[in-house]
Amino acid sequence: DDSGISDVLGVIPGSPAARAGIRQGDKILTVGGKLYQGKSLRDVVGDLRGQPGQDVAITTLRGGQVLSFQIRRERVSYDVVQTLTLPDGIGYLYIRQFSDRTADAVAAALTTVQAAHARALVIDLRGNQGGLFDKALATAELFLRAGTPIVTVRGRGEHRETMVSHRSGPVPALPIAILVDHDTASSGELLTGALHEGAAATVIGQRTFGKGTIQRLEELGNGYAYKFTTSHFVLPGGQPIEGQGVTPDVEVALSVPPSSDYERHLSR
Repeated sequence: DDSGISDVLGVIPGSPAARAGIRQGDKILTVGGKLYQGKSLRDVVGDLRGQPGQDVAITTLRGGQVLSFQIRRERVSYDVVQTLTLPDGIGYLYIRQFSDRTADAVAAALTTVQAAHARALVIDLRGNQGGLFDKALATAELFLRAGTPIVTVRGRGEHRETMVSHRSGPVPALPIAILVDHDTASSGELLTGALHEGAAATVIGQRTFGKGTIQRLEELGNGYAYKFTTSHFVLPGGQPIEGQGVTPDVEVALSVPPSSDYERHLSR
């Protein structure tokens, strides 16, 4: 509110913003010539959105340089899962978050990867800040044999419940590497820990965020709602997530200079 400047936390691949050259880390100064000092993020979002086919002018700050963009609005498809085939028979699976569609999308992606005869799989969870707890469980089941522990939930008092995989079919017989960073949180950490312990996945990157709580949302009759913590979860081996995160097997901390295109693309 004090500065009126908004941070670009991420850019959806293939979107008008991505094609125009907006980058993660840019700072939005103006939209349509408007300044936002004393206003809210909602005001910025409201001006960014509009009818498909309409143009919007945006200025951003990148390092010490002010950049101007003229972007034509379009309907943006937000894919929670992306799949690539990398050289040397490596399948790549990027999971953005855990929503109602995630488990089905990951299952379809695994079919694609296996049809391409991949010899190994990279699961990219960098920037994945969680989502729906039950959909993270369903995603983990795709990689774990029936009966394999996924996570242990601790409620109030001494109540504990260990969730196990109920997978009825075969699981991928592929070595797995998981990419994480400090923004990997909650359900992203759940999947990381479950596959590390249950599928011998190698974890690469930075220590994860450390959010091991489960929340519940209750709607009230007056149009409001309240959100509260109901329980904590720990990894099958007993390691807590809350405040600690997951420590990678291979720690990689890549500093990305804002002015270097090479380093930025390399990190991605």
